[in-house]
Amino acid sequence: TVWVDFNGGRYQADVNGRTGEWSVDIPQGGALGAGGVPMGYEGPPLVYTVTGTDVVGNTHSISRSIAIDTKAPDGIEVERASFQNDLYYDISTGNSDDTVSFHKIETDGSIDDLTAADYDQYAFGAQRTLTEFDEPLSNGEHLIIKETDAAGNSSGTYVVLNGSDPSYDMSNANLAQHQIETIDLSVAGSANLELTEADILALSSNTNTVAVRGGADDAVDITGAVPVPGAGATENVDGVDYNVYTLGDATIYIEDEITQITTI
Repeated sequence: TVWVDFNGGRYQADVNGRTGEWSVDIPQGGALGAGGVPMGYEGPPLVYTVTGTDVVGNTHSISRSIAIDTKAPDGIEVERASFQNDLYYDISTGNSDDTVSFHKIETDGSIDDLTAADYDQYAFGAQRTLTEFDEPLSNGEHLIIKETDAAGNSSGTYVVLNGSDPSYDMSNANLAQHQIETIDLSVAGSANLELTEADILALSSNTNTVAVRGGADDAVDITGAVPVPGAGATENVDGVDYNVYTLGDATIYIEDEITQITTI
């Protein structure tokens, strides 16, 4: 038999009785030291120990270290978008060291992957990139900007665009494939966003957390949510201050400029 001790958990390996080769499946975990593969981890290599026992009871253990990177990108910074005659022609974002892709959300909730042939990009120094769409996004369509790092971790930013109805929710089941961890209301302006625990938990398999960015003209309905008490209630992430709420097993970070928040 072969057992593997890793990150506070113990896992029995599958052993090929003829060759002695073995493999082990370690599930996705949570916090460091809590068993499984720690999510959101980007730190020093972690130690694992393999213990083998032969048919007569002799045992031997070896320890090695393995590099783990399960930390997804933080979400791209959205600066502005050009809107005219109910059409969006371009969007300006901060630069990213990761691979960036664009995905259009149709009015029926389906999602189309845009390719490099669908837009042109222009760099403005080391800080900003302008993306011009060959076919403008129309009323009722929205945008996902997804970042994927070298380790294959990805996170998506859902950019809410102006529509005839200023109310939005995240119940679209198609969003999960894009690991939505940030919702940006700043482009739409005067947006009304409703979030439920089920919506948030379904948005991403990376984490049970979503960040909402926007301004004083935006409103967020998180009925049933509870503000995180104490000094940790407001957190600064990459220069943005957020108020933090819990909603069941979900956590919501809301940019502090958004003051219209419904919890009751």
